[in-house]
Amino acid sequence: MAKLELVVADQDKQYLEMLSHYIHTSEFAGRFVIRTFSNEGTLKQFTSTMQGSVIFLINPVAIEMASLDLSSGHLLLHLTETNVLLEDQVTSVPVFYKYQPLNQLLSKVFEAYVDNNGRYAAEQSASTTTSVIAVYSAIGNSGKTVTAVNLAAGLASQAHSVFYLNLELLNSSEAYMQTMDNQNFSQLLYFMNTDQQKFAARFETLKASESNLGFDYFNSHRHIREIEELSAEGATLLVETIANLGLYEFIVVDLDTGTDARTVELLRRCDTVLWLLLDDLSCLTKTRIMLQQHAVVSQLMDKSRFLLNKHLGSDMNADLLQSYPSLFRLPYVPQWKAVTDGEQLLSSKPFNDQIAQLARSFGAQGASI
Repeated sequence: MAKLELVVADQDKQYLEMLSHYIHTSEFAGRFVIRTFSNEGTLKQFTSTMQGSVIFLINPVAIEMASLDLSSGHLLLHLTETNVLLEDQVTSVPVFYKYQPLNQLLSKVFEAYVDNNGRYAAEQSASTTTSVIAVYSAIGNSGKTVTAVNLAAGLASQAHSVFYLNLELLNSSEAYMQTMDNQNFSQLLYFMNTDQQKFAARFETLKASESNLGFDYFNSHRHIREIEELSAEGATLLVETIANLGLYEFIVVDLDTGTDARTVELLRRCDTVLWLLLDDLSCLTKTRIMLQQHAVVSQLMDKSRFLLNKHLGSDMNADLLQSYPSLFRLPYVPQWKAVTDGEQLLSSKPFNDQIAQLARSFGAQGASI
């Protein structure tokens, strides 16, 4: 993607070094080329010879603005050390609080650029490919969400960038991670449908992040109406739009059971289907019928990996299970029969050891899955 030139000027050299290091080691390395200045004279010399459009983020207390000759075509932003602006400090120049989290600061700078300059090609980097993993089951109560969340966390623990996307109509994600009652998900759906440039610009500030688990996600659990109205094409567009940001190696999509149009289209779009089975006659019968008789589902075998969840150590329906080659087994966790805290669903060593093995297999194959 085309990088934007960002010039940051402040007298605090340690802050400038920290900001520069963060950009170079984060996803913003693909978005910004940063130059930092703590000396007013050096900055003035740069502005007299610069070419192209530049974003200036300047602390007006540290740098005398009148001495700079900033021609039109550049974006000027102010960096302030207080997050409370006095009435005589109000200006037409956008102002950003210096000490907010750097990812939020840079996301807001990018938003300001998109709002002022309109077009920005949010194209996926040629060196980054996002693999979409759908977690699915033909029946409910198969442990789909606990598997999807643990897999996302397992991939993140192995230094992969991961986005967890729950598109169940009724989902239990708030049991596993911090959730907030906000309209961020609705806003991103709006931008997805009306202006994908703004989707890219606002994504960083509207997404949620789970620091303990290491992945990003949406607060979608309280947006039943929006998910219910999300068409098959809209759901696929949402996955594609996130993938095209070039920020994630993996998107783990937690799907509803059944064969509604949205679920089927996402199964068709994904790179890999992790299909959960139970060693249960009803589950295996319904799965076999779906694979044999559903026009689209029957074409998924080549990209499906079947997981036998809640495994007790031996196969009761061994004859039926022979239909699923390379079956990966996840152990039954008896402690989960009486769960009072979502943390219990994320801390079973036998289960997580198997999930880690599964995650490593994805990491080893990378984007070729």
